[in-house]
Amino acid sequence: MKPCSLPWQYFSIDKTAIVRVTIPEVRKLIMVKGDILPDESSSHPRDRMSSKAVLAHEYYGHKYFDDLYGKRNPRIGAWNDEFRASYNVAINAPNLGEMDRMYLMADALERAKEAGVKIRMTAIIKKILYGY
Repeated sequence: MKPCSLPWQYFSIDKTAIVRVTIPEVRKLIMVKGDILPDESSSHPRDRMSSKAVLAHEYYGHKYFDDLYGKRNPRIGAWNDEFRASYNVAINAPNLGEMDRMYLMADALERAKEAGVKIRMTAIIKKILYGY
């Protein structure tokens, strides 16, 4: 499998912190903090996705979007900001495997569910989640 095409110069790693991944208001660096490894004991897609998928979510889902469109709307951390990031990365990020894409799409749908929002199952969602 090819490595995820991430521009590593935009990442800063702090091994002492316990928070997963944050992007400061100043969008120059993605601050990776603590453990971003998958939690195999959890059933939540956000916990199960690979480190590559987590970093792709942050870069292609947030930083790349911000660089293209400017200030983020909706606000940072809002369910629909996180939904958009996972959904778009599941569809568009280069060099992600099927399981990474599946967990990212499942994460997007879980974020909508947590916010009480029903999402229509489109053909692309079904293809990524179920293979048809």
